[in-house]
Amino acid sequence: MGRIRLANPASAGTVTLTIRPEAVRLEDGENSFPARITDVTYLGTRLTCGLAAAGAEIRVALPPHASVREGDEVTARLPAEALWVVEEW
Repeated sequence: MGRIRLANPASAGTVTLTIRPEAVRLEDGENSFPARITDVTYLGTRLTCGLAAAGAEIRVALPPHASVREGDEVTARLPAEALWVVEEW
């Protein structure tokens, strides 16, 4: 995914980044990268999608009227203020 900017610095070493699915954006900008939609599920009030990027799987929640399909190539963005760091022990 490349370099990811964090709003709050992490300790040196290996960490895991987490983000809520509704915070992931399908748009260009800081912390953006190419991804492919692996699945789409309609849940009435939203769509949930899987994104594959650089060997990682990310879940995204979108409005129910979003026009996305499995296999679409998209640009995903992880807003720095929405990322949470989980330090590994």
